[in-house]
Parts: sequence; C-alpha cells; structure tokens
Amino acid sequence: MKLTLYKLVNDFYLKLRDSARDPFKSLMFISEDFPVMDCYNSCYLMALHIFKNTKYTSIELVVGYISGRDENEMIGHCWLEVDGTLIDLTSEQYNTLCEEELSSDIVDRRPFLQTYCIDINLAPHYDLFSDLKRQFIDPNFSQLSRSGFEEWKEEYFKIMG
Repeated sequence: MKLTLYKLVNDFYLKLRDSARDPFKSLMFISEDFPVMDCYNSCYLMALHIFKNTKYTSIELVVGYISGRDENEMIGHCWLEVDGTLIDLTSEQYNTLCEEELSSDIVDRRPFLQTYCIDINLAPHYDLFSDLKRQFIDPNFSQLSRSGFEEWKEEYFKIMG
C-alpha cells in the first residue's frame, strides 16, 4: 500500500503542477505560483485523490508553525499523514522563497524535496514545525458544506483532466 501511496502522490503532484501552470484550466483553489502558499488547498485535493484511489478511510491534515525572522511572525505549513506516512506536495516552496521571508531554521534545512511521501519519523517537518493542530478528513469531507465539497470535486476533476 505504501508503494501505491508514493506513486499516487508523485503522479498527482505532476498533474497539480501542470494544471496550475495551464492558463486554460483556471483553478479556483491552486495558484499559478504553485507550490507557493498552496499547502492547505493542495492537501485537500491530495486527500480527495487518495480517497478515490485507495481504501483509506481517514487522513489527518496537520498544521504546524515556526517563528519567522520577526519574532512576532509565525509561518504556517500543512501536510497530510496517512498510515504513518507524511505527505507534503508543497515543501519545495521553501527552496524558492526569499531568505528574508523565512525562518533561519527553514533556510538552514534547504534543499527540500519536491514532494514528501515518507515515514513520519524521517521527514524534517517535526524538527521544524511545532504547535501542531490536527484535523481528521473522512472520505465524505464532512467538515465541509455539501456545496463546498462539490467545488473541491470540480477542481479535482479539472486537475485530473
């Protein structure tokens, strides 16, 4: 199942990246600057992809924070966790953002992988981000309104072509 998950993550990342750059797709939730500032939305879309293509029934959305250069600034990032595997489609943004915008801890850990689909204990995320918040996502996305879920599905199908 882990190999299937790895393939799903990498294939979906490529489709998401290509769709973000395609001016004819006009995505609602993903910017043309993907992966910059797209961690939350890409997590929801990736969760939908996992549910559609596996037998997983629960995925955790994890949000963590790290102090920025300014002591009063917090930088947030989110990723998914499934069956002991951490999935992150947007960590590579930390390779391209200006050092002034990031914590020195993030800059010191460069380069980040294009995607992470790795055992939770091997990912750098828990060394960098703290004050973690967790939200369970179920296959029906019960945390969303019905119309909201329909919008996410519409975006997903645009990406999948």
